[in-house]
Amino acid sequence: MTVEWRVPPAGAEAFGAFRYWPENLTWSTQLLRLVSYASLGAADFSEVDSVASTLDVGDEEAWYEGFAGLGRRLDQKASAALLAGHAQTASETWYRACLYYRLAATFRSMHGETETASIDDSRRCFRCAVEADDHIDVTLVEIPYESSFLSGYFLASAHPGGSAPTIIVLGGIDAFAEEMFFKL
Repeated sequence: MTVEWRVPPAGAEAFGAFRYWPENLTWSTQLLRLVSYASLGAADFSEVDSVASTLDVGDEEAWYEGFAGLGRRLDQKASAALLAGHAQTASETWYRACLYYRLAATFRSMHGETETASIDDSRRCFRCAVEADDHIDVTLVEIPYESSFLSGYFLASAHPGGSAPTIIVLGGIDAFAEEMFFKL
């Protein structure tokens, strides 16, 4: 079945993510992607809106700077929370910073740019978050691949007796392991 995408007709009230950029499906989809993580604790609608409401559709540099800047602010808040002894607050804040840093680079990734500072910051924030999070046990692993390796994470079983089925999850072309963590 083929589904044809349509934007609301002129004069019609925009809905959902289309409220921001009804004329641009790509930007609306990426914003919806960001907002959808709020229910998983990896984003906060008011934080996303604080950036999205300032952007002009198509200005990919402003998107990058806006969401990377939000990631930086939360990264700093998380560090301060940890220093003050508030590990859970730090962890939750780093999880959100991780996602904002990652999705700041979304349009750069679409253009094939794989070396982006915000992606490195995203991974670092994720690792800080899981280290501060006392609800999970995560270990960084390296899986040999050709002449290099693929970084990944092992999440230990919470199953009584310590054994449970194992799954391996790989992201797609635009989903990193750190992003997939929230979906699991």
